[in-house]
Amino acid sequence: MSSVKSSYIAGFWRRSFAFLIDLLLVGGFCWSVTQLLSNVLYQFPIISILIGYFFVILYFGLLNSHLNSGQTFGKQLLKIKVVDKYGDDLAVIPSLLRSAILFAPSCLMSLSDYFPILLLSEVFDLLLVCLQILIVYFYIFNRRNRRSVHDFIAGSMVVNLQKNDQEQPVPEMWPMHTIFASLITLVCLGIGASSFNVFDREDFVEIKQFKHIQPEIIHVKQISEIEDESETQFILFDVQINDLSKLNNSFFAQEFVDNLQRFKPQLINEDNKISLLLSTRFQFGLASSINLNMYSVKKTQQGLKVVEEISTVNF
Repeated sequence: MSSVKSSYIAGFWRRSFAFLIDLLLVGGFCWSVTQLLSNVLYQFPIISILIGYFFVILYFGLLNSHLNSGQTFGKQLLKIKVVDKYGDDLAVIPSLLRSAILFAPSCLMSLSDYFPILLLSEVFDLLLVCLQILIVYFYIFNRRNRRSVHDFIAGSMVVNLQKNDQEQPVPEMWPMHTIFASLITLVCLGIGASSFNVFDREDFVEIKQFKHIQPEIIHVKQISEIEDESETQFILFDVQINDLSKLNNSFFAQEFVDNLQRFKPQLINEDNKISLLLSTRFQFGLASSINLNMYSVKKTQQGLKVVEEISTVNF
């Protein structure tokens, strides 16, 4: 297929710097929201994820459409724009779709923490990881037209502002990229699927009983691993709460362990080693906050006891 002027297609570095500028702007806004509304966002983490994702889609989707001549603030500074494959400004719906695909991996990955089935959350994460890898692959290596996954689906491309005075179609992507992308996807899926067998997993713990006594609990996830050379079972309870003050509260941790003995007495076994991870977390668009505190649990004659605080991590 005939090619357009090489200067018409926006280059890698110009696109990258424009994207970085936009990320700083949007990320700064998202961070400000997390600082102002952290107490609310901790309590409604799923809503926080979805609203933040929606905001990011709106920023990039609306500004990259014909409503703003295909230019975000970063693209205006670098003098590039988003157009459709015919060189016209992109319509709103394709532009929103383009943004939704581009930012799904970065904005929705934490959503899997709240899926009711652990295997389902792992499959969701794996698909997002594969999507992210493919986006990066085409973004770097598709040099003929610089289009990536989100561009293919939305029918878009990024060009320099000067007019293309040659009425010629966009050059086709090198055919081998399709083969390489397929291989990358298969490898990614294979590695991800093989890791599903590492843990002996159960569904998320039924939390109604726990929440009745400790309403700060949002969800509880149990992950178990059995050592190959012994019958020792390592069990981690990942407990997400909506109150930051309870994170470093050993009495709150002990109360959960006491309730655990009441509701799941079968876990009190000499061969089981139990750990408790308390966490507060949320994500809003391109900003997130996670606070973790892990406790070790020991079996005594009186039952399970929280014996030490292992670590505290904030990021």
